[in-house]
Parts: sequence; C-alpha cells; structure tokens
Amino acid sequence: MRHRFVDTADKVLGYRDHKDPLIRRTVIFLIPSLAHYKPDTFIEKQSHSAMLYLLGQLKKTEKDLAFEAIGHVASAVGSEMKRFLEPIMANVKEAFASRGKKGAPSEEAVFHCLAMVAEAVGPNLTKLLHDQLDLIFQCGLSEPFITALVSISKHIPPLLKNVQERLLELLSVTLSGFNYKPLGAPTAIIRVDAPPPRDPTLNPGSSAAKTPEILTLALNTLSTFDFTGHVLNEFVRACALPYLDHDSSDVRKAAAVCCCKLYVRDPICYQQSTHSIEVISDVLGKLVTIAVADPDASIRYTVLSSLDIRFDRHLAQSENVRSLFVALNDESYANRDTAVMLIGRLANFNPACVMPSLRKALIQLLTELEYSTVLKSKEESAKLLSSLIRSSQRLIKPYALPMLKVLLPKARDPAVHVAANVMGCLGELASVGGKEIKDYVPELMTLIIETLQDPTSVGKRDSALTTLGQLCSNTGYVIDPLLDHPQLLDLVGK
Repeated sequence: MRHRFVDTADKVLGYRDHKDPLIRRTVIFLIPSLAHYKPDTFIEKQSHSAMLYLLGQLKKTEKDLAFEAIGHVASAVGSEMKRFLEPIMANVKEAFASRGKKGAPSEEAVFHCLAMVAEAVGPNLTKLLHDQLDLIFQCGLSEPFITALVSISKHIPPLLKNVQERLLELLSVTLSGFNYKPLGAPTAIIRVDAPPPRDPTLNPGSSAAKTPEILTLALNTLSTFDFTGHVLNEFVRACALPYLDHDSSDVRKAAAVCCCKLYVRDPICYQQSTHSIEVISDVLGKLVTIAVADPDASIRYTVLSSLDIRFDRHLAQSENVRSLFVALNDESYANRDTAVMLIGRLANFNPACVMPSLRKALIQLLTELEYSTVLKSKEESAKLLSSLIRSSQRLIKPYALPMLKVLLPKARDPAVHVAANVMGCLGELASVGGKEIKDYVPELMTLIIETLQDPTSVGKRDSALTTLGQLCSNTGYVIDPLLDHPQLLDLVGK
C-alpha cells in the first residue's frame, strides 16, 4: 500500500465529484485516513487538492462531515495546515454567524474542527482566532465548546488570559446571574432607595432558567479549566457553594467536587488569617454536612474521597470530627471505609478530640467481628479495622495487643472471606505493634503455616503471605522462620 499510496489517493480523490452522494461522503471520510497513513507524501502530493475539495464542501450540504475531516487532516499534517488557515477561519466565522439558521453546520462539528486546528498550528492561529472570540462565546456552554477552549488555551498561550476572562464571565452569569468580579475589585455603589438584591439563584434568566445539565457542565468547567493567575476562592464560595443544596444529584456532586478541587489548590488553604480560616471552615463545614447527610450515597462517597490531606488541619476541628464519625455508620461500605481512613489521618492532628470516639469505633468493630451472625458484616468489620490501623498507626499502637487477642481466634473462621480479611488485619497489627507482639510470633506463625497449607482458598493464602512479610519485617523475626518451620520455603515457593 505504501508503494501505491499516490495512485490510491488519486483514485479516491477522483470520485470526489461522483453523482452519488454516498460516494462523495465516503471520499470526505477517507481523506483524513489518507493524511494519517502517509503524512509526508500526502502533504507533498495531495494536500492542496484535498483541502480545496473539503473547503468547497463547506458551502454545500456536507458541512458537518467536511468540518470534521478538516480537523482530522490538521491533526495529521500539523503545522503544514497554516497555509489554509485563512479560508478555514473564514468558514468558521460564517458558520458561527449563521448559527440557528436553516442549513447551518452543527456547532459540535465546528468546535471539533477548531480544537484540532488549534492543536495542529498553535500560535499561528492567534490573530485569526482573536477576532472571532466574540462569536465563539455567543454560542454558550456546551461540551464541544469547552473542549475547543481547552485546546485553544493549551496550544495558543497568547489567548489564554483573554479566554480565561471571557469564560469566567460566562460561568458567573450562568451560575449566579451576575457579571464576574475579580477578587479585590471595588464594590458597586448602591443607591439608598434601591430595592434589596434578590437571591442570585432566583435571578430571572440565570440559574433558575438553566437546566441541570448546563449547571453541571459549568461547575465541572470551573473545577477543571486552567484558570492560572486567578484567585477564585470567593468566586467559588459565591457561585458554586449554593449548589450543594440543589435538587439535582449531578449538580450537587459537581458543586462538591468543584469546591474541593479549587480550594485545595488555592493559597487560602494554608493562610493563617482570621478571614481565611473562617472561609475554609464555612466551606468545609458544608462539604462535611453533604458527606454525612446527602441522600445519594455516590455523592457522599465523592465528597469524602475529595477531602484532600491538605484540608486535614481544618477538618480536625471538633465539629467536623463529630460529623465524620457519623459517617462510620453509613449504609455504604465504601463510604465507611473512606471515612475510617479520613478519621485515621485526622487523629494525628487532633488526637484529644479524635481518640475517645476512635476507641468507641474500635470496640464497635471488634464486637461486630466477634459476635455478628451476618457474614458480610463480619467481613466489612475486618476490612474497616485494617483501614483504621493503616491510617492511624502511631495512635493505635497501645491497643495492638488487646486487638491481637481478639483477632487471632477469628482468623480461623470457617467463612473464607472473613478469615482472609482478619489475616490481613493481623498483618497491619504486626506493622504497628512491632517487637511488642514478639510473644505472639509463634502463634501467628502457626496460623500462617496452616493458612498457606490450605488449598481451598487463594485469597486466604495471599493474605497469609502478605502477613508473613509484615510480621517478619516489623518484629525482627527474619532468619528463624526458615529454621523453626522447614516446610515454609516449599509453601512459599508453590
């Protein structure tokens, strides 16, 4: 095929004026494939005629397919596309100007083309694109629109600031109904006889008129777009935080993720001023409430898993700790597990507040493991104990021996999954207890050998092998296992 590429491409292009529209569409579809297959030869031999044909199709019925094809050709030939930029952008401008009219191309196809051309030619597109930003932003929020802006801001750095400002304005109007006001901008003077401002979420033509899909897209864009150079903590507090109470679960989730992502990157997270602490406390307090009380389990999990370690200093306050302990009783195991690991982290920041409730949680988990008649409950209790030990090692150490006494008999539980998880928990305890559990090493080794000899469960043997490594590396019991248990080497090698 490579040797006959030129002949093949000529034959394909020879059908471009065929009377059958299906064949003409196929030619448009095949041109990007030819460009990707052998870019150098395509640029030298076919690019001019192919691009003239595609540009001509933008005036006919196959506008969408032609725009997509031009974008893919640009991805294939790269910077060589710059000689066609003026006619391409003229057609893009015409497409945006005719938006909503009969026969106009779809915005999705135009934005896809624009994104790929921006990636291909980079700053060469700066001047031509700058003149069309007004038309582009009149299209409003959509997935293709955001994709195109991401590509433009990434590959055309001179336009980044302009795009950021326009996009923030659009997001502000969408989410709050008001124009974007940068942090530190002077407050507008309000007349004494002016009516009181209404709730932004009820502003006509703004949030109340927006669909949940548009609000979700706006919040996701706010959290993921490159707004480098802008301090957005107050903007997020005013525009995103109110949506934590929205009726739509998708909007609530997007708002929670937006708050977490932007505040964790914002310098306010590390500042010590009274105002900074109040702002962070307000935002985290509402997020923790959502993590505990939202009716959607997936949203509770999203918020709990988004509470980054950089928030721990603020999360360790007593009111947040009390709320997070409520999450230990969540109906979803994934949420309980995430809450346990989060509480274990917080114990290092505020042990006086965390430890009393943590002791109660330990007793509750051990009691469920020992006396519950529901296998799933016992299995989850063992997993939660492992997570708790792993996340708060230093503070759990005083309780290592009492826990070990309770867990050892449960490692022989007839239920395979329960026994495997208890074995994993014993390994975590060995990592925490260290040499203090040396008196229990013979009993633990006997248990590990028995489990490794059990052919009925691969999961149990894997847990036993992991526990063996943790036990030996943390208790100094390194050479003796092979002397005390000659069969161990054969068991490990199986």
